[in-house]
Amino acid sequence: MPFTKWLTEKLSAVGWHSYSNENSRKKILDSAVARYKDEKYALYELEQKTLDLIEVFALSKLAAWNYNRRIIKIFRTVQNKPASVVYYNHKNLRLSSTDIGHLLSACELVDEMHAMNLDKIGPGILSAIVLHGGASTMASDDGGKSILENLIDIPVDSKSMGRLEELAIFNKMMCFPVVLDDKAYSLSALKDLDKEHVIMFKARLDTKSLELADANGRVRRINETLEYVYHRFTILRQEQIRVVEQLEDVIEEKTDYREFTPKEKTLFSYALALLFALRKLAKTDIINSNGNISVLNYTRIRDVLAQSQDLIPEEELKKEQAKMKNY
Repeated sequence: MPFTKWLTEKLSAVGWHSYSNENSRKKILDSAVARYKDEKYALYELEQKTLDLIEVFALSKLAAWNYNRRIIKIFRTVQNKPASVVYYNHKNLRLSSTDIGHLLSACELVDEMHAMNLDKIGPGILSAIVLHGGASTMASDDGGKSILENLIDIPVDSKSMGRLEELAIFNKMMCFPVVLDDKAYSLSALKDLDKEHVIMFKARLDTKSLELADANGRVRRINETLEYVYHRFTILRQEQIRVVEQLEDVIEEKTDYREFTPKEKTLFSYALALLFALRKLAKTDIINSNGNISVLNYTRIRDVLAQSQDLIPEEELKKEQAKMKNY
């Protein structure tokens, strides 16, 4: 074989091997980066939807807490009422002075939050109210004030906060992994890696993609659960408003419980049952901490939903069951 032909073939083979190797590295990087980006942006879209739901649910809770003033006024106005009342399966319904104190404290807390501009997406208070319902009543480690009251005491510039800040707090509550900036996997920055290091980088990025995929699944379940709980909360709130308005009309004419008709007494009992059901629903933690992972509080959520089921009008219950049959 002539030397020139032999040399040409050898150089061509070396060139092809170099091209093939470069092309292989690019494909490995492209696939790893594309997968991570897909999971990253899917999580972002899901979380935006969840933040919208957190906002409306939290504001609905705050409105319900503030509504307690009207219920307390009715309760204090009605004279000669029994120590406790019964509404079907809801027994021993009573408002003690301690209960009234807690309800009024919640009203004051709502007023304080509004005055400090904390009842909006940004400072993280709304996420705390929705995901950790017990924060409104559970005492912090130092005792005395509730966790929510201590959160409100922390000075923050709430006016400069928005969705990004709330999202960061939500991610912290959910123990989600840190999301990498685009620069961390820029292809131009990775082009000089040899194949061995490219494979190592791919393995690490694939692991982070799996972590984001897990986060995606958890946010999806949280979203579905929040939709269900918020739907139930809304139905109970509508019933509460309707019943309270009727009772306010009743006490304009008479305030002695002994003069109430059977229907009016049932209405009074129903109002208390709704109050306690809404309180339980509002105080239920949507997520629990399990080590360094936040998980859905399935058992408690289902228990509270089951307890309030017989307070819903039958036609609304059928609609709810049809809508949420896969929950």
